[in-house]
Amino acid sequence: GVDEGTEAAEGTDSQPATTGDSIDAELQKVQASDELDDELKKDCVARLQKAKEWLESRREWSGKRKLAETELAAVPKRVAEVRETLARPVEAPAPELPANATIAQLESRLVEMRQQVESAEADASAKQQAIEKRATRLAELAKEIVNLEKRSSETKHQLDDSVPADQLSKIKRTEQLARWQATTQQLAALKAQRRHLEAASELMPLER
Repeated sequence: GVDEGTEAAEGTDSQPATTGDSIDAELQKVQASDELDDELKKDCVARLQKAKEWLESRREWSGKRKLAETELAAVPKRVAEVRETLARPVEAPAPELPANATIAQLESRLVEMRQQVESAEADASAKQQAIEKRATRLAELAKEIVNLEKRSSETKHQLDDSVPADQLSKIKRTEQLARWQATTQQLAALKAQRRHLEAASELMPLER
């Protein structure tokens, strides 16, 4: 089977991976061909150009996968840092005002306490929004992953069953294979993003 995390171009058991160079070579063949009429050449060129776009999409998703995996790998260190912080003694509260405090001192202390309350409320609100946002994104990722797995499986079956009989059918297969490669890399990236979000969600309750 194909390793979703591989950086190299993916192929199927019956067909080597499509690359930018192989598509460029096929484009040259099409443009130099005397057997294809202008309309057919136009169709072939459009499909090959689309295949190159799929390869670019695969490259972009590969970058997103690596980023998510890097972020995921950093979570354990962050957990350790937070646990270490939580293990430290809590700072002593600020000393109370003396009984003979002036009005100015009392007003200053009141302003300070209000700021602390507002800051704590803002932090709590931001944390709750982040929790809700992550939960929403995890639900979206679950749906996207199911759809992509279905699409990838269908395309893979089509690739395994197809036997190109002429140049056009070969080019259609090239486009299809490039699309499958991009879908496979997108699937790997989304799964890595989901793993990172799940790990980050477990970390959040620990953070003050």
